[in-house]
Amino acid sequence: MNYDAIYKILKDVFTTYHYHVGVHPFELKNNILVAEKDDDRLLVMHSQNGDYYDVERLIGVARDQGGRGLLVTIGSFALDACLFAEQNNILLWDRGELEKQIGKAALANICGKDGFALQDSVSNFFGLDAEQGNYIPQLPLSDESCISYGIPTQKIDIQLRSLSVHITRQNAVSIANSRVGQTESAIIVFTPFWQYHYKISLVKQYKSRTVDLSGDGTGVVNALVGENKFVQYERARDRVSVPDENYRIESLAISQEEAQDIAIQAIIKKHTKRLRINEMVGEAIIFENKSFKPRQKDISIELDLIHIPIWNIRGKTGSIKLNAHDGHILTEVIDSDAEFV
Repeated sequence: MNYDAIYKILKDVFTTYHYHVGVHPFELKNNILVAEKDDDRLLVMHSQNGDYYDVERLIGVARDQGGRGLLVTIGSFALDACLFAEQNNILLWDRGELEKQIGKAALANICGKDGFALQDSVSNFFGLDAEQGNYIPQLPLSDESCISYGIPTQKIDIQLRSLSVHITRQNAVSIANSRVGQTESAIIVFTPFWQYHYKISLVKQYKSRTVDLSGDGTGVVNALVGENKFVQYERARDRVSVPDENYRIESLAISQEEAQDIAIQAIIKKHTKRLRINEMVGEAIIFENKSFKPRQKDISIELDLIHIPIWNIRGKTGSIKLNAHDGHILTEVIDSDAEFV
């Protein structure tokens, strides 16, 4: 990859908007482009992979050298990189945003910079305003998609007991594009789960040994396929904001009683202890392997029906499902017709 060409293009873009692009001692070592205008000092770095570690590196440079960091990639950014950058005030340009800024600079040179005076401030130049905060990269969906034209999708507030949606459509699409090609459709599906909290207070005595089986925890049972998972989510809310009008709510197939049975069997297995016990009988040592486990009546459990938002994204080369609450790609079966790895 020709890094010199990339930095030359970036230098031309900043120069168009009256930024002074100078050479600093640390710039050559770290491949950092420094652009300054008035009180603005921007530290611009190219990222080959668009990953978390490049964001972390730029945060350190911005802290040590003073200024605001801008990370540029000709591909897309990973979700954890986007979230980490947003938390640390690092600006991001993915391929789409870079192409847009290059185009603006080219038009400014053709039409005259005065016609682009509103873009001269750093806030407008980076597509920011006082309320929006950091730019989050957007990749195009299809030709008909509103996102491909930069029109924001509107949130819809619905009455549904659900975990909140933290992953926007844009972020989900950015992740999907690198795995299944250009996105053709994206829908957010609210999948029902039986969330539970349990507690065990049980101490057993066997010969000279005391075995403590007490414990507590949380988990969920998928109300479509009956799979149990020990995980703790934040408290579900009775209303949820959906960042897209294209959504679906799945109906449950596993009853509360069935889910409780599934959860209890998993809890019993988790809290089973297997011990090797030795005992002197006369002059001989007797070894014994013994299992201790709680019974159903020893377990106190409460269940609550919630929904977990899942992005279902179909691309040119396949499909992917993404947890819209915590951002991880699903590897387990969440409905009866498919498994995504």
